[in-house]
Amino acid sequence: MQTGAGTNPLCLPEKPEYDERMVANGSHRAEVYGAEYQTASDQYPQWNDVHDTDPACAVCLAKGRSASIMIPAKRTCPEGWTKEYEGLLMGGCTHHKATHEYLCVDGSPQSRDNSKMDKNGFVIYPAVGKCGSLKCPPYVDNHELSCVVCTR
Repeated sequence: MQTGAGTNPLCLPEKPEYDERMVANGSHRAEVYGAEYQTASDQYPQWNDVHDTDPACAVCLAKGRSASIMIPAKRTCPEGWTKEYEGLLMGGCTHHKATHEYLCVDGSPQSRDNSKMDKNGFVIYPAVGKCGSLKCPPYVDNHELSCVVCTR
């Protein structure tokens, strides 16, 4: 298992375009893996259909708005902001050495067609709150965190 990786998810195109002049040689290079949902559990029955599938790439375009924010542990936007979607906060597993950014995944997740393969490249798991430096209450230990994406 590799222990390092990029920290941000990439929205990769279905049909890549390569520069044939560029050829990676040697052992020192960055590697890009496809993403995969890890959501099989009795706790997430509504997500079982997407377990081990690749998330569909999405770009949010909000005409006339120039600012966007992802707010973890919220389902509503501040006053004056427009909710684009709400969902589940997801991120890398604590037991894996490679890390990446937290993502707000829409509550009705979609996956790429014919992508159920269980390759475990760039895997994302539901994120839970952990009591300690995170104050409980109001947070609940080991409870999945919601999220919302807002624009203005």
